[in-house]
Amino acid sequence: MRIVQRSEYLKTWRTFCTVLLVAMVLGCKSIGHVTHSGGDGSSFEQAVIVEAAHESEGIRAEYRWLSEHYPGYKRGPQHLRGANGRAYDQLDIVTAGGQHRSVYFDITSFFGK
Repeated sequence: MRIVQRSEYLKTWRTFCTVLLVAMVLGCKSIGHVTHSGGDGSSFEQAVIVEAAHESEGIRAEYRWLSEHYPGYKRGPQHLRGANGRAYDQLDIVTAGGQHRSVYFDITSFFGK
């Protein structure tokens, strides 16, 4: 009787661990992976290319990039632009040093998703 109980316990534990592992993998997939590439964001041609699965991830990535490259910046207006068949966000900022800048992000990969 005792061997049967241990066997059932192990089977239940194994099932629980499998379900947990599947949930973790699916959870990670839904978070997605965001990458930055391209230029310095000074123009359409030098836009920071943001690769993201969803708009919410992409927008967070834009602001994270700005925080890393322009610590202490202040946000200004944001504009949706199109050029060469691609979608761009133009974010106007004021740097910590008081300079006004427009920073361009290529958002084609996640725009409208």
